[in-house]
Amino acid sequence: MVAAVKALDDAVPETPPVQDDYSFRCAPQVLACAHRAMDQIEEVLTVEINAATDNPLIFPPDPAEEGGTPLAEMDPGAYADWLLAQPDAAERCAASVIGGGNFHGEPLAIAMDYLKIVMAEVGSISERRIAHLTDPNHSAGLPAFLVRDSGVNSGFMIPQYTAAALVSENKVLCHPASVDSVPTCANTEDHVSMGTIACRHAVQVVENVTNIVAIELLAGAQALRFREPFHPGDRLKAVLDYLNDRERGDLAPLEQDQVMHPRFLRMRALMARPDFRALLLQR
Repeated sequence: MVAAVKALDDAVPETPPVQDDYSFRCAPQVLACAHRAMDQIEEVLTVEINAATDNPLIFPPDPAEEGGTPLAEMDPGAYADWLLAQPDAAERCAASVIGGGNFHGEPLAIAMDYLKIVMAEVGSISERRIAHLTDPNHSAGLPAFLVRDSGVNSGFMIPQYTAAALVSENKVLCHPASVDSVPTCANTEDHVSMGTIACRHAVQVVENVTNIVAIELLAGAQALRFREPFHPGDRLKAVLDYLNDRERGDLAPLEQDQVMHPRFLRMRALMARPDFRALLLQR
């Protein structure tokens, strides 16, 4: 009973802060922006992946426009015979070949630059929560670096370093590739999208943010164990129980320093499991 009262006193000090820091209080707003942006990005990708990007584009004349058999219902030989029978066949063929620019990668380049920014913000706010959990000046009674005897043990100090480094790397990767252009092809291709660069950087940013979130999940689970015998709400408790399950999670509390990489790899593997994702997303 004494331990429970002390835990409650640590979690809820006599003069609690009036408001939580932004990384907690504003998380719904930041993540909602990311969610909305992802819908927009998906829309662009869906359109572009189904778009015609040939050059030139061919718009053959259709016999149906003159009362004949529709082009879609004609075999190639019959269509060739019909076309050759037209008095202006050459002109009509030439007019149907249009050299356009549907191949330009700008739509995808800008979408991928947008994706980088969106994901970087998700990673940035996640790292701030990790930092708060490991800092006894901001963690409402949690031990420094989320480990007992923090003067002897480093606990989650290095994982927070890792998250901070990934956030910093994302800032570099998020420079928009689509604003750059180096002319090629004797200045014919004088404005290009640099979309492949945007895509490669987007892949790396997404990977970095996945790693940051994995660290936050590890840190959050460790922090909640220091609140026992008190428990979080039902949804969060279900996640914690999942992580404590030896068959699925087996992420035992960190009692003293150990190599953190196996723990991290285990969390990454859990994050890829459909049942764990469903648990996080359930309403």
